[in-house]
Amino acid sequence: MNIHLTVPISFRYMARVIRATFGWKFWLLRALGGFLLALQLLSLLIGDGVDPATVGVGLAAMLLPTLIAWLSYRQAAGVPEAVFTLTDEGLHARTPTATAQFRWEGFTKSRETKHFFLLRGQSRATIPLPKERFGPGEADQFRAKLRDAVPTS
Repeated sequence: MNIHLTVPISFRYMARVIRATFGWKFWLLRALGGFLLALQLLSLLIGDGVDPATVGVGLAAMLLPTLIAWLSYRQAAGVPEAVFTLTDEGLHARTPTATAQFRWEGFTKSRETKHFFLLRGQSRATIPLPKERFGPGEADQFRAKLRDAVPTS
């Protein structure tokens, strides 16, 4: 196996990565925030006033994933793209400022979402590989490698 993926780094990409990484927790935060804000709106309509702390928690819950995506994008400022090479031995990641080599044994779990393959390393860092960047048949080839080499969650 020798698969090359070039991934442009943008805020939109980071937001999609955060949504995929959070999984169901992304939607739980959004729902909780919306629920708290709706309660405060109802309280305001019936004349009980608004609790600023509850409004703050509601807004924070709704905006937390977007804030994390923005901070991740800012941290990667100046990095236009990441290049991943997937081989039988492991994964090689390269940006203009850094390179990293990972053996498949170094990943503790993998998860497939609608748009990404997510690989969790021993340091709990997650490496997102966008499915849209795989060529014809490459995603199936990579999926087979993951089944053999990395536990799924």
